[in-house]
Amino acid sequence: MAPAAPHGTEPLRILLVDDEDEVRDALPLLLRRQGHVVAVAASGRAALDHLANGLTVDLLLIGLVTGWSDVRGLPSERAAVDFILAKPLDRRALAEAIARVARRRGVAA
Repeated sequence: MAPAAPHGTEPLRILLVDDEDEVRDALPLLLRRQGHVVAVAASGRAALDHLANGLTVDLLLIGLVTGWSDVRGLPSERAAVDFILAKPLDRRALAEAIARVARRRGVAA
């Protein structure tokens, strides 16, 4: 059983797009410990493939360089880019992005 999302929120469905193995390995662990459901992609094209195959996400986390040109034209009904990962990762900014998406979904953060 996955841990509960923080502060009683419902888990978010998150798609992490980053070309660095270390980020794709470590960040999902952190997010899953917070109770979220995480899919990963190594490129913008791979992210688009996930979405074309029916993946629905609440939050798209994308590395600044990773395939931005591929996903910037993504239809907003599929996903919106809510947070661009800058290196080094600012965990507080990430937590704020997650809380903002939770509020937008009408879930108390």
